[in-house]
Amino acid sequence: MELYPYDHRAEQALLGSLVLNPNLLLDMEGLDENHFHHQAHQSIFKAIVELKNEYSNVDYVTLRAKLLSAGVLEKIGGDKALVSLTENNISTAFAEDYLNIVEVNAKSRHIMTTGEEIIKLGRNYLANPEESKVQIERLMLSINKLEDKKGFISTSPVLKDLLSSLADDSRKKGELSGVTSGYKEVDNLLLGLRPGQMIVLAARPSVGKSSLALTMALNALRKQGKYTGFFSLEMSAVEIMERAVAIESGVNLRRIKTKDFYESDLKQIGEAINRIENLPFFICDQGGLTLAEIRSRAIKQKMEEGLDYLVIDYIGLIKTAGRFGNMTHEIGEISMGIKALAKELE
Repeated sequence: MELYPYDHRAEQALLGSLVLNPNLLLDMEGLDENHFHHQAHQSIFKAIVELKNEYSNVDYVTLRAKLLSAGVLEKIGGDKALVSLTENNISTAFAEDYLNIVEVNAKSRHIMTTGEEIIKLGRNYLANPEESKVQIERLMLSINKLEDKKGFISTSPVLKDLLSSLADDSRKKGELSGVTSGYKEVDNLLLGLRPGQMIVLAARPSVGKSSLALTMALNALRKQGKYTGFFSLEMSAVEIMERAVAIESGVNLRRIKTKDFYESDLKQIGEAINRIENLPFFICDQGGLTLAEIRSRAIKQKMEEGLDYLVIDYIGLIKTAGRFGNMTHEIGEISMGIKALAKELE
């Protein structure tokens, strides 16, 4: 009994369309041999792509010769298998329909095999919990990205989206499309913080980098309701909240820490706490995290509740395996990892 979903006729029809018009491949971005369920169909598709890459003509004769030279012609069913590709009244005009059927089944099989891999990881979880968690999260993210297409894209849909964005009445004139920092001068320079970007705040020690990062996060939360994650590798969650309340209430941080505030301050502090409590703000204050652990927690947050904006305070405290010769290489490797994470999480 066949467990995985597939459509034999749709796979045959799609391959037949490619034999009749190999240029259709140009419009089938992302299609590869793994989209086909049958080994024979995988071999035929691979041969078609190889012929196209070699700038050879694709027809029954050249395809047969390619499969014969690869030693797989008899394995796929010989000449009969090739003839059957185009004998069922297929039409290249319906190639996109055949492609959709093949893709839907391939995605379904991917979800099923991903589930099976997760079950295997679950059985072996106790042997290596941290590595298992990383692998499980990577598999879950792969399901979310099933629709992603790789390679070049046409400018036409991009321009249509741009025009739609420019004509959108919900965004006022001069309003940023990215996340606001809350500082007009910074927003004018950066044009907002965009998905996939890594922005570094750099300055001498003890001049307020953490406070600035926190203030920018609060601005994004207040003004745009962005789901914000804050990794504090140095301060505790309580210290972060003390600073946040001080910023939001306008009450001096020292007075909050020492409880040396006025009667009038108490009302402002209470109101600030109520406002912050209702914001989608998430803090992780565990010290000594590796980049892999940060990535794991960020992906989990993204999948469970959402994540638009991520603050890491600070890069120099991210733990490494000590395999780098110097701090420059270490920071460079960490920075590349953070940039890759920003793109991955958008």
